[in-house]
Amino acid sequence: MRKLSKWRKAWVLGCTVGLGLVACGDDGGTTTDTRDTADTEVIFDTTDTSVTPDTTDTVDTSDTTDTVDTVDTNDTADTNTDAADVEDVADADDTSDTAQPDGSDVADATDVDDAPDSSDVSDVADTAVEDTVADTASDVAPDTTPASFCGDNTCDANEDCLGCAADCACPESCGADLFISEYVEPSAGNNKAIEIANFTGREVELSEYEVWKRVDGGDFGTGVVTKLVLPSQKLAHGAVFTICNGQGDALPAAACWKTSSGVTTFNGNDAIALRHNGVTIDVIGDATLSGDGWAVAGTASATKDHTLSRKPTVVDSTDVWTTNVATWNVLAAGTYTGLGSHVVAATCRAIAPPTVFINEVVPGTGNTGFIEIATALAAPTDLGGWSLVTTAGSLTFPVGTTLAAQGFLAVDAEGLGVAVGQTEIVWLYDDLGDQQDTVGFVAADLGTGPSWGRLPDVTGPFQALGLATPNAPNMNPGPTCGDTTCDATEDCESCLADCGHCRPLEGDLVITEVMADPTTGPEWFEVVNLASVPLELSGVELLDDDIDFHVISAGTSFVVAPGEIFVLGSAAASYVDLVFAGFSLDPAGDAIVLRDGTEIIDRVHWTETLTSGVAWSLSASKTTAAANDTAASWCSATGSFEAGLGTPGVANPVCTGCGDGTCGDGETCTTCAADCGTCPVAGCATEIFFSEYIEGASNNKALEIANFTGATVDLSQYEIWSIQNGGANTTWTSRTATTALSGSLENGKVIVLCHSSSNATILAACPAGNRFSTNPVNFNGNDAVGLAKKGAALPFDAIGTTGTAPAVGWDVAGTVTATANHTLVRKPSVNKGNIDWTAAAAGEWTVLAQDTATGLGAHTVDYTCAP
Repeated sequence: MRKLSKWRKAWVLGCTVGLGLVACGDDGGTTTDTRDTADTEVIFDTTDTSVTPDTTDTVDTSDTTDTVDTVDTNDTADTNTDAADVEDVADADDTSDTAQPDGSDVADATDVDDAPDSSDVSDVADTAVEDTVADTASDVAPDTTPASFCGDNTCDANEDCLGCAADCACPESCGADLFISEYVEPSAGNNKAIEIANFTGREVELSEYEVWKRVDGGDFGTGVVTKLVLPSQKLAHGAVFTICNGQGDALPAAACWKTSSGVTTFNGNDAIALRHNGVTIDVIGDATLSGDGWAVAGTASATKDHTLSRKPTVVDSTDVWTTNVATWNVLAAGTYTGLGSHVVAATCRAIAPPTVFINEVVPGTGNTGFIEIATALAAPTDLGGWSLVTTAGSLTFPVGTTLAAQGFLAVDAEGLGVAVGQTEIVWLYDDLGDQQDTVGFVAADLGTGPSWGRLPDVTGPFQALGLATPNAPNMNPGPTCGDTTCDATEDCESCLADCGHCRPLEGDLVITEVMADPTTGPEWFEVVNLASVPLELSGVELLDDDIDFHVISAGTSFVVAPGEIFVLGSAAASYVDLVFAGFSLDPAGDAIVLRDGTEIIDRVHWTETLTSGVAWSLSASKTTAAANDTAASWCSATGSFEAGLGTPGVANPVCTGCGDGTCGDGETCTTCAADCGTCPVAGCATEIFFSEYIEGASNNKALEIANFTGATVDLSQYEIWSIQNGGANTTWTSRTATTALSGSLENGKVIVLCHSSSNATILAACPAGNRFSTNPVNFNGNDAVGLAKKGAALPFDAIGTTGTAPAVGWDVAGTVTATANHTLVRKPSVNKGNIDWTAAAAGEWTVLAQDTATGLGAHTVDYTCAP
């Protein structure tokens, strides 16, 4: 059943760590006068040059060692008013001493010794024994405290965590999202690159991100932009993903994902944006461009003919160029040495995948409102130290609080400020302070039901539910089709009145014919709706591999019926159903991409030059989103229409011929081994083998192993070998992990191993004991897996190769990067494993759409093998 999900803006709780800086070194001269016993507020007796008549007052005349007013040995009787200081009586130059500070000292007007004591009206009242003004040059040793230095265990004002790690530990800090970590714009040539770093503490799915280019700066919200959707693969914490111009010959190959996308043809005056789920999160450049590039860190036009490297203090992105312009180091043009890795000053502990989730939120007071958390784990979770946080309050679970296995725990919402009729955000943090889950909602979300909860529990999206169920599974009873609410039991297929027309998913729309070079009339291409329901196409995007971009029927409904064929063209014509603008087809090589949000519905790509006036036609027997990825499934149109050869708006004929890459049109292994493979040898398989492979969205991953040997097999004699990104050599000795199998497998049966967070369809075919959160089912499309006997030097069956690996995935049966975001099913003619991946990929597997799992748990062969 097709389900619709709401796109919801992500709220992020930002956390800032402050560094307390303690000054060390010159303490300002704070020291007690120990010898000038009565002179208790004399701050700096430095040179006392004006009291020259005091011939016996040896300390007041030069006072060169009076570091803290402690060497005044002749002023021993200087207790109140210098009564015994007889030389002060005859001070002839003290004629203007009107304040009479020193008893009989009639004129201390030029007494430099007393000059710093601006508040010293009378020595009798001196009580604060401290230096309060700056040391002068004649203070030989005014400070007894040594100057600060790196290694004194104090993070002083002139030190930081980068310059003195011994004293100043850098804060533990994770970024909220990916950021651009390096930008390479050479002075000449195509050696252009954009490096993206992940310091979030978590593994990130790259297909949620896009890179945009805006020519000559400007606002990304207006004008034409070039867009590049990143490939579907996981980016580990601490790792980088580098996008390189496909023609760059000096860039380090190991660091690059090379592409011909127009995004990588930027110049210094082209703005670049990194976007996540439709939101701009990081930028280089803005609308304030003046000249051929933006200034960075004091370097004029630094975005032109320079390499920019993000400073190590940066761990997060910002979408304001005027803010992040100061976060870059400017390097010379042609600097590529740092490309492919990035270092940050902050430490960030890798965060484990969440295991506990916010499951239901019911605003209200007293016992009517609650926030419920839940887990799918098979063991209890200790919640001591965990916390729930809202914008209005927080709750920390006390020591001893336990969440039962696969259990629920509801807490009162009133104290957390979750009230009826308000917008709210709720966060869940574990005892280490790591965010486990967050949900935001507005009052309108609750308008159709008393509860805002996940359905299914833990894994499903939040939606308005018809019943509040604290400490119990979520339910949505009662609603019926026609009540204006598309609830959990309804979808666009079962209730058009509540849920509206379905949005197209991958494979629902298939591009079937292309006229890129008409002799007369407009350019056009043809699309068919293969879904079983009408589809709403308003808002679907039309893109190519360059800068062309068009939104189909923006703001106006455009519905196509099941099986309907429709034509999009560059201008009106009798056969054109919808006119596009800002988009053109290059007959010498181009691509057409249909996309809804981040969902790629279909894509075709051609590199050969198409014949003028002749449409490129997909064979009627190959009309699927996977089959039309193979050039052999296409042929030149032969039917005539008013402006050339083609069949716009009507079904295409069959492109016949052995060697078109697909076993069809009546072909068999006997009549066309090139398409259908070599006919199997009669009898049983000699060994177990991989029969199905799923690399789908998120954690939808599974491996199926079949036994057609004619006998029950002891699985404890077998292992699954995992190797990331091809490993270091071709011998499988650098494999990442080895997973031993167990139990037995009867003839004609299969076992399924899957990721524990897979969708419900996969889990239904995968026994609880075969579910893993890591190897052997945490592979991506460019990670190889092998099936081996224990003690063997090599596996006897494999998906992928070792030694090298593609950036995204391996091609299979003509489908590009088919091991990523696809399901592979072994053809029924296969009766043994194959370590030769080139041969296996060419003829042993059928490629199905992403997340296809309907056949998982059983496998069919076209040979007979009786026990």
